Amino acid sequence: MQHEPSIFDKEFLQEAFVRRRRLMPLALKIYVWFYIIVGAYTLLSALAGVLRQYLDAGMREYLFTNNAILVFAFCSVLLAGLRVLSNIFIWVEKKTAIRFTLIVVVVQLVSTIVSMIYIRMLLGKFLTLKIEIAYAVLEIPYVLMLLKIKKAWETTAVSGKELNRQL
Repeated sequence: MQHEPSIFDKEFLQEAFVRRRRLMPLALKIYVWFYIIVGAYTLLSALAGVLRQYLDAGMREYLFTNNAILVFAFCSVLLAGLRVLSNIFIWVEKKTAIRFTLIVVVVQLVSTIVSMIYIRMLLGKFLTLKIEIAYAVLEIPYVLMLLKIKKAWETTAVSGKELNRQL
């Protein structure tokens, strides 16, 4: 005698819900981990750079009298932290993670453009400019994959925690 599926079975409910992480293609999972690792490295190196400049007795006065450097350092640390946080939110399947990540990506791209125009070109560091352009181009497939799964992520899919709670 075969067992017919019932709405009260756990297997029936698990098939009705799609986990958000299952919506993510392998390339997007790789991007998420890449940006978590690169963002953490950038965050730590930016914090170390600011700390190193602050601890240097000669630079302490220069750092706080030159507001552009202070703002640039603060924005670097803030954007790196937001980048790590947004990708961690994607990995733990928060409902608004895609929207938050898209906002962070747009802010970071605008920051990169401003940085390229005002700092890199004025200082003449074209190698750094090429790296930043390559990094910005790397964002295109990432953003496209996020936009492709955004609607299903926010409306029909659930996280693993929500799925266990509903069962």
